[in-house]
Amino acid sequence: MPQHEETARDAAIEAEVERAELACREGDEAGALAALTRLAQLAPGRSGAGLATIRLHRRAGRLRLALRLCRDLLEQAPDHVEIRQELAECLDLVGYGAEARQLHRQLLREQPDAPASWSGLGRLLLREGHADAAEACLRRALRRDPAYLPALEGLGRLLIRRGETAEASARLRDAIAIAPESASVQTALARALLAEGRPAEARLWLDRALAHDPAEAEARSLRAPLLARAGLREAAWEDLAWARRLGPPLPLADRIPLWWGEAIPGQTLLLQPEGPLSLTLRLMRAVPVLAERGIEAILRVPAALLPLLEASGLPARFLAETLPLEQLPPADRLAALPDLPRLL
Repeated sequence: MPQHEETARDAAIEAEVERAELACREGDEAGALAALTRLAQLAPGRSGAGLATIRLHRRAGRLRLALRLCRDLLEQAPDHVEIRQELAECLDLVGYGAEARQLHRQLLREQPDAPASWSGLGRLLLREGHADAAEACLRRALRRDPAYLPALEGLGRLLIRRGETAEASARLRDAIAIAPESASVQTALARALLAEGRPAEARLWLDRALAHDPAEAEARSLRAPLLARAGLREAAWEDLAWARRLGPPLPLADRIPLWWGEAIPGQTLLLQPEGPLSLTLRLMRAVPVLAERGIEAILRVPAALLPLLEASGLPARFLAETLPLEQLPPADRLAALPDLPRLL
Protein backbone atom coordinates (compact mmCIF):
# COMPACT_ATOMS: atom_id res chain seq x y z
CA MET A 1 0.00 0.00 0.00
CA PRO A 2 1.38 3.45 -0.93
CA GLN A 3 2.41 5.65 1.98
CA HIS A 4 -0.30 8.25 1.39
CA GLU A 5 -3.03 5.56 1.32
CA GLU A 6 -1.72 4.02 4.54
CA THR A 7 -1.66 7.46 6.21
CA ALA A 8 -5.25 8.13 5.10
CA ARG A 9 -6.39 4.74 6.40
CA ASP A 10 -4.71 5.31 9.77
CA ALA A 11 -6.46 8.69 10.05
CA ALA A 12 -9.80 7.10 9.21
CA ILE A 13 -9.23 4.38 11.82
CA GLU A 14 -8.37 6.97 14.46
CA ALA A 15 -11.51 8.97 13.59
CA GLU A 16 -13.74 5.90 14.01
CA VAL A 17 -12.11 5.07 17.36
CA GLU A 18 -12.87 8.61 18.57
CA ARG A 19 -16.46 8.39 17.29
CA ALA A 20 -17.01 5.08 19.08
CA GLU A 21 -15.56 6.37 22.35
CA LEU A 22 -17.65 9.57 22.17
CA ALA A 23 -20.83 7.60 21.42
CA CYS A 24 -20.19 5.28 24.38
CA ARG A 25 -19.66 8.24 26.72
CA GLU A 26 -22.91 9.83 25.52
CA GLY A 27 -24.91 6.62 25.82
CA ASP A 28 -25.42 6.45 22.03
CA GLU A 29 -25.32 2.69 21.67
CA ALA A 30 -26.36 2.65 18.00
CA GLY A 31 -23.71 5.25 17.11
CA ALA A 32 -21.03 3.29 18.96
CA LEU A 33 -21.93 0.07 17.17
CA ALA A 34 -21.95 1.82 13.80
CA ALA A 35 -18.49 3.28 14.44
CA LEU A 36 -17.12 -0.06 15.60
CA THR A 37 -18.57 -1.78 12.54
CA ARG A 38 -16.85 0.75 10.26
CA LEU A 39 -13.65 0.28 12.26
CA ALA A 40 -13.79 -3.50 11.80
CA GLN A 41 -14.19 -2.95 8.03
CA LEU A 42 -11.25 -0.55 7.90
CA ALA A 43 -9.00 -2.77 10.01
CA PRO A 44 -10.33 -6.34 9.92
CA GLY A 45 -7.29 -7.66 11.76
CA ARG A 46 -7.56 -5.16 14.60
CA SER A 47 -8.78 -7.16 17.60
CA GLY A 48 -9.48 -4.02 19.65
CA ALA A 49 -12.49 -3.19 17.49
CA GLY A 50 -13.92 -6.67 17.94
CA LEU A 51 -13.29 -6.62 21.68
CA ALA A 52 -14.99 -3.24 22.04
CA THR A 53 -18.00 -4.51 20.09
CA ILE A 54 -18.24 -7.64 22.26
CA ARG A 55 -18.14 -5.55 25.43
CA LEU A 56 -20.80 -3.20 24.08
CA HIS A 57 -23.11 -6.12 23.27
CA ARG A 58 -22.47 -7.70 26.69
CA ARG A 59 -23.15 -4.44 28.50
CA ALA A 60 -26.43 -4.00 26.59
CA GLY A 61 -27.54 -7.53 27.49
CA ARG A 62 -27.17 -8.93 23.96
CA LEU A 63 -25.28 -11.90 25.33
CA ARG A 64 -25.98 -14.37 22.51
CA LEU A 65 -24.70 -11.84 19.97
CA ALA A 66 -21.60 -11.22 22.10
CA LEU A 67 -21.01 -14.98 22.34
CA ARG A 68 -21.30 -15.42 18.58
CA LEU A 69 -18.84 -12.59 17.96
CA CYS A 70 -16.40 -14.10 20.49
CA ARG A 71 -16.48 -17.40 18.64
CA ASP A 72 -16.09 -15.70 15.24
CA LEU A 73 -13.04 -13.75 16.41
CA LEU A 74 -11.50 -16.81 18.04
CA GLU A 75 -11.67 -18.64 14.71
CA GLN A 76 -9.26 -15.98 13.41
CA ALA A 77 -7.16 -15.75 16.61
CA PRO A 78 -7.76 -18.87 18.72
CA ASP A 79 -5.12 -17.97 21.33
CA HIS A 80 -6.25 -14.37 21.95
CA VAL A 81 -6.38 -14.13 25.76
CA GLU A 82 -8.72 -11.14 26.11
CA ILE A 83 -11.29 -12.54 23.70
CA ARG A 84 -11.23 -15.87 25.55
CA GLN A 85 -11.76 -14.01 28.82
CA GLU A 86 -14.75 -12.21 27.28
CA LEU A 87 -16.07 -15.57 26.11
CA ALA A 88 -15.84 -16.88 29.68
CA GLU A 89 -17.66 -13.79 31.02
CA CYS A 90 -20.48 -14.21 28.47
CA LEU A 91 -20.78 -17.95 29.08
CA ASP A 92 -21.19 -17.32 32.80
CA LEU A 93 -23.82 -14.60 32.25
CA VAL A 94 -25.99 -16.86 30.05
CA GLY A 95 -25.90 -19.64 32.62
CA TYR A 96 -22.99 -21.81 31.48
CA GLY A 97 -20.98 -21.38 34.66
CA ALA A 98 -19.22 -24.74 34.42
CA GLU A 99 -17.95 -24.01 30.89
CA ALA A 100 -16.87 -20.51 31.95
CA ARG A 101 -15.00 -21.88 34.96
CA GLN A 102 -13.27 -24.48 32.77
CA LEU A 103 -12.14 -21.77 30.36
CA HIS A 104 -10.80 -19.58 33.17
CA ARG A 105 -8.85 -22.52 34.57
CA GLN A 106 -7.46 -23.31 31.14
CA LEU A 107 -6.25 -19.71 30.90
CA LEU A 108 -4.64 -20.08 34.34
CA ARG A 109 -2.80 -23.24 33.27
CA GLU A 110 -1.46 -21.39 30.25
CA GLN A 111 -0.62 -18.18 32.16
CA PRO A 112 -0.41 -19.00 35.88
CA ASP A 113 1.01 -15.59 36.73
CA ALA A 114 -1.48 -13.52 34.73
CA PRO A 115 -3.57 -11.31 37.04
CA ALA A 116 -6.34 -11.18 34.42
CA SER A 117 -6.89 -14.94 34.66
CA TRP A 118 -7.07 -14.96 38.47
CA SER A 119 -9.29 -11.91 38.47
CA GLY A 120 -11.67 -13.40 35.89
CA LEU A 121 -12.06 -16.60 37.88
CA GLY A 122 -12.55 -14.60 41.06
CA ARG A 123 -15.36 -12.53 39.58
CA LEU A 124 -17.06 -15.68 38.29
CA LEU A 125 -16.84 -17.34 41.71
CA LEU A 126 -18.23 -14.19 43.33
CA ARG A 127 -21.27 -14.24 41.01
CA GLU A 128 -21.79 -17.89 41.95
CA GLY A 129 -21.76 -17.01 45.66
CA HIS A 130 -18.38 -18.56 46.54
CA ALA A 131 -17.10 -15.49 48.36
CA ASP A 132 -14.09 -17.07 50.10
CA ALA A 133 -12.76 -18.69 46.93
CA ALA A 134 -13.44 -15.49 45.00
CA GLU A 135 -11.50 -13.44 47.55
CA ALA A 136 -8.53 -15.80 47.34
CA CYS A 137 -8.42 -15.45 43.54
CA LEU A 138 -8.79 -11.66 43.58
CA ARG A 139 -6.11 -11.20 46.24
CA ARG A 140 -3.82 -13.52 44.28
CA ALA A 141 -4.34 -11.35 41.19
CA LEU A 142 -3.42 -8.27 43.23
CA ARG A 143 -0.27 -9.91 44.59
CA ARG A 144 0.84 -10.28 40.98
CA ASP A 145 -0.21 -6.75 40.05
CA PRO A 146 -1.35 -4.46 42.91
CA ALA A 147 -2.67 -1.96 40.35
CA TYR A 148 -4.79 -4.43 38.35
CA LEU A 149 -8.06 -2.54 38.07
CA PRO A 150 -10.63 -5.37 37.60
CA ALA A 151 -9.25 -7.18 40.67
CA LEU A 152 -9.32 -4.01 42.79
CA GLU A 153 -12.91 -3.34 41.81
CA GLY A 154 -13.93 -6.98 42.24
CA LEU A 155 -12.39 -7.15 45.72
CA GLY A 156 -14.04 -3.86 46.66
CA ARG A 157 -17.45 -5.15 45.62
CA LEU A 158 -16.90 -8.41 47.50
CA LEU A 159 -16.00 -6.50 50.67
CA ILE A 160 -19.15 -4.37 50.33
CA ARG A 161 -21.25 -7.53 50.31
CA ARG A 162 -19.53 -8.65 53.51
CA GLY A 163 -20.12 -5.33 55.19
CA GLU A 164 -16.39 -4.55 55.33
CA THR A 165 -17.01 -1.11 53.87
CA ALA A 166 -13.88 0.62 55.23
CA GLU A 167 -11.50 -1.69 53.36
CA ALA A 168 -13.85 -1.69 50.36
CA SER A 169 -13.71 2.10 50.16
CA ALA A 170 -9.92 2.06 50.49
CA ARG A 171 -9.54 -0.48 47.68
CA LEU A 172 -11.95 1.40 45.42
CA ARG A 173 -10.21 4.74 46.06
CA ASP A 174 -6.96 3.03 45.04
CA ALA A 175 -8.71 1.93 41.85
CA ILE A 176 -9.96 5.47 41.16
CA ALA A 177 -6.42 6.81 41.57
CA ILE A 178 -5.38 4.41 38.78
CA ALA A 179 -8.43 5.02 36.54
CA PRO A 180 -10.01 8.35 37.54
CA GLU A 181 -12.56 8.17 34.69
CA SER A 182 -13.86 4.66 35.43
CA ALA A 183 -17.61 5.06 35.95
CA SER A 184 -17.93 1.47 37.17
CA VAL A 185 -15.37 1.95 39.97
CA GLN A 186 -16.88 5.29 40.99
CA THR A 187 -20.28 3.59 41.17
CA ALA A 188 -18.85 0.82 43.34
CA LEU A 189 -17.40 3.43 45.72
CA ALA A 190 -20.81 5.12 45.88
CA ARG A 191 -22.33 1.76 46.82
CA ALA A 192 -19.81 1.41 49.65
CA LEU A 193 -20.61 4.93 50.88
CA LEU A 194 -24.34 4.19 50.84
CA ALA A 195 -23.66 1.09 52.94
CA GLU A 196 -21.80 3.34 55.40
CA GLY A 197 -24.78 5.70 55.61
CA ARG A 198 -23.17 8.55 53.65
CA PRO A 199 -25.73 9.28 50.89
CA ALA A 200 -24.61 12.85 50.18
CA GLU A 201 -21.05 11.75 49.38
CA ALA A 202 -22.37 8.77 47.45
CA ARG A 203 -24.52 11.11 45.33
CA LEU A 204 -21.41 13.12 44.39
CA TRP A 205 -19.62 10.00 43.16
CA LEU A 206 -22.68 8.85 41.23
CA ASP A 207 -22.88 12.25 39.54
CA ARG A 208 -19.20 11.94 38.60
CA ALA A 209 -19.69 8.41 37.28
CA LEU A 210 -22.56 9.51 35.05
CA ALA A 211 -20.62 12.53 33.84
CA HIS A 212 -17.97 10.10 32.58
CA ASP A 213 -20.45 7.52 31.28
CA PRO A 214 -24.16 8.41 31.02
CA ALA A 215 -24.89 4.78 30.15
CA GLU A 216 -23.69 3.40 33.53
CA ALA A 217 -26.93 1.61 34.46
CA GLU A 218 -25.90 0.73 38.02
CA ALA A 219 -25.12 4.36 38.81
CA ARG A 220 -28.52 5.46 37.54
CA SER A 221 -30.36 2.82 39.56
CA LEU A 222 -28.47 3.85 42.72
CA ARG A 223 -28.98 7.57 42.14
CA ALA A 224 -32.71 7.33 41.44
CA PRO A 225 -33.85 6.83 45.07
CA LEU A 226 -31.49 9.60 46.22
CA LEU A 227 -33.08 11.97 43.72
CA ALA A 228 -36.57 10.89 44.79
CA ARG A 229 -35.77 11.59 48.45
CA ALA A 230 -34.57 15.05 47.43
CA GLY A 231 -37.94 15.69 45.77
CA LEU A 232 -36.54 15.41 42.23
CA ARG A 233 -39.07 12.83 41.08
CA GLU A 234 -38.87 13.52 37.35
CA ALA A 235 -35.09 13.15 37.41
CA ALA A 236 -35.45 9.99 39.50
CA TRP A 237 -37.86 8.48 36.98
CA GLU A 238 -35.50 9.38 34.13
CA ASP A 239 -32.65 7.55 35.90
CA LEU A 240 -34.81 4.48 36.44
CA ALA A 241 -35.89 4.45 32.81
CA TRP A 242 -32.23 4.65 31.72
CA ALA A 243 -31.25 1.90 34.16
CA ARG A 244 -33.96 -0.41 32.88
CA ARG A 245 -33.02 0.16 29.23
CA LEU A 246 -29.26 -0.13 29.77
CA GLY A 247 -28.92 -2.56 32.66
CA PRO A 248 -28.95 -6.36 32.70
CA PRO A 249 -32.11 -7.55 30.98
CA LEU A 250 -34.98 -8.97 33.00
CA PRO A 251 -35.61 -12.69 32.56
CA LEU A 252 -37.79 -13.19 29.45
CA ALA A 253 -37.09 -9.62 28.23
CA ASP A 254 -36.05 -11.10 24.89
CA ARG A 255 -39.56 -12.61 24.50
CA ILE A 256 -41.94 -10.28 26.36
CA PRO A 257 -42.02 -6.50 25.70
CA LEU A 258 -41.32 -4.25 28.68
CA TRP A 259 -44.18 -2.22 30.16
CA TRP A 260 -43.58 1.52 30.50
CA GLY A 261 -46.86 2.50 32.17
CA GLU A 262 -49.05 2.76 29.09
CA ALA A 263 -52.73 1.70 29.27
CA ILE A 264 -53.03 -2.08 28.71
CA PRO A 265 -56.57 -3.02 29.90
CA GLY A 266 -57.38 -6.69 29.45
CA GLN A 267 -53.72 -7.66 29.14
CA THR A 268 -51.45 -9.67 31.40
CA LEU A 269 -48.45 -8.16 33.18
CA LEU A 270 -45.65 -10.35 34.54
CA LEU A 271 -43.80 -8.71 37.44
CA GLN A 272 -40.27 -9.78 38.35
CA PRO A 273 -39.09 -9.29 41.98
CA GLU A 274 -35.82 -7.54 42.80
CA GLY A 275 -34.34 -6.65 46.17
CA PRO A 276 -35.02 -7.91 49.72
CA LEU A 277 -38.20 -9.62 50.96
CA SER A 278 -39.21 -6.51 52.89
CA LEU A 279 -39.23 -4.47 49.66
CA THR A 280 -41.39 -7.07 47.90
CA LEU A 281 -43.92 -6.94 50.74
CA ARG A 282 -44.03 -3.12 50.76
CA LEU A 283 -44.70 -3.05 47.04
CA MET A 284 -47.79 -5.25 47.36
CA ARG A 285 -49.86 -2.13 48.13
CA ALA A 286 -49.51 -1.14 44.46
CA VAL A 287 -50.99 -4.40 43.15
CA PRO A 288 -54.72 -3.46 43.55
CA VAL A 289 -54.17 -0.43 41.31
CA LEU A 290 -53.34 -2.79 38.44
CA ALA A 291 -56.68 -4.58 38.89
CA GLU A 292 -58.47 -1.23 38.92
CA ARG A 293 -56.89 -0.50 35.53
CA GLY A 294 -58.02 -3.83 34.10
CA ILE A 295 -54.54 -5.38 34.14
CA GLU A 296 -54.15 -9.02 35.14
CA ALA A 297 -51.01 -9.27 37.28
CA ILE A 298 -48.78 -12.31 37.59
CA LEU A 299 -46.05 -11.92 40.20
CA ARG A 300 -42.96 -14.04 40.57
CA VAL A 301 -42.12 -13.87 44.27
CA PRO A 302 -39.58 -15.44 46.63
CA ALA A 303 -40.76 -18.92 47.64
CA ALA A 304 -40.69 -17.92 51.33
CA LEU A 305 -43.45 -15.35 50.68
CA LEU A 306 -45.66 -17.51 48.50
CA PRO A 307 -48.00 -18.94 51.21
CA LEU A 308 -48.48 -15.50 52.78
CA LEU A 309 -49.28 -13.77 49.50
CA GLU A 310 -51.58 -16.52 48.25
CA ALA A 311 -53.65 -16.08 51.43
CA SER A 312 -53.61 -12.27 51.22
CA GLY A 313 -56.61 -11.86 48.94
CA LEU A 314 -54.68 -9.51 46.65
CA PRO A 315 -56.02 -9.46 43.05
CA ALA A 316 -53.02 -11.16 41.46
CA ARG A 317 -51.61 -14.57 40.66
CA PHE A 318 -48.47 -15.47 42.60
CA LEU A 319 -45.80 -17.90 41.44
CA ALA A 320 -42.56 -18.93 43.10
CA GLU A 321 -39.58 -17.29 41.39
CA THR A 322 -37.88 -20.70 41.44
CA LEU A 323 -40.42 -21.93 38.87
CA PRO A 324 -38.51 -22.53 35.60
CA LEU A 325 -39.03 -19.77 33.05
CA GLU A 326 -40.35 -22.20 30.45
CA GLN A 327 -43.21 -23.15 32.83
CA LEU A 328 -44.46 -19.59 33.32
CA PRO A 329 -47.88 -18.73 31.86
CA PRO A 330 -47.97 -16.42 28.81
CA ALA A 331 -47.88 -12.67 29.46
CA ASP A 332 -48.31 -9.56 27.30
CA ARG A 333 -45.94 -7.22 29.17
CA LEU A 334 -43.02 -7.49 31.59
CA ALA A 335 -41.81 -5.18 34.39
CA ALA A 336 -39.64 -5.24 37.50
CA LEU A 337 -41.69 -5.08 40.70
CA PRO A 338 -39.62 -2.19 42.20
CA ASP A 339 -40.55 -0.06 39.14
CA LEU A 340 -44.29 -0.51 39.74
CA PRO A 341 -45.02 2.59 41.87
CA ARG A 342 -43.34 4.84 39.30
CA LEU A 343 -44.96 3.12 36.32
CA LEU A 344 -48.35 3.69 37.92
